[in-house]
Amino acid sequence: MSDAIDILGQLWRSQVGVGRRQPDVARPMAVVEYLVSGPRHSNLVKVENLSFLILYDEASRGMFPTIHFAAYRGARVPWGAKWGGAHHCWVFKDLAVPPRDDGRGAQFDSRRPFLLETALRLDRYPRQSACAPVNGPRKSFGSIGATTTGPSCCPWTG
Repeated sequence: MSDAIDILGQLWRSQVGVGRRQPDVARPMAVVEYLVSGPRHSNLVKVENLSFLILYDEASRGMFPTIHFAAYRGARVPWGAKWGGAHHCWVFKDLAVPPRDDGRGAQFDSRRPFLLETALRLDRYPRQSACAPVNGPRKSFGSIGATTTGPSCCPWTG
């Protein structure tokens, strides 16, 4: 496990760490992926077992952008289903903050690699697709622990 944590730390430093980003430059794209936890029945899942993962930058004046990684669980509502809102958010982290053992709040816990691995993978996607056609084929990244789709980039409107 220690080797995996060391590798994740090295990957974070090479991909996100200081010197890899520019102050005041936030990418104008968000990466969205879904995660299925729990059983599937054919191709159907319960709304509550479907989460949307999103990674996006938020500019800060004179500082490096925050790289938000959030996960929202679905919920049934009288008019259908909804995702989002503080009540349904089960992860809200900042990938720009170095991960550490027992990371709390916005910091990733490096001893629980699933979320950090997922966020780093999603963070690579806007760079890989920068030269790809907007409506071109999506690259599938497979799954890590739970079932995920390949990410898709969409304009960030925040």
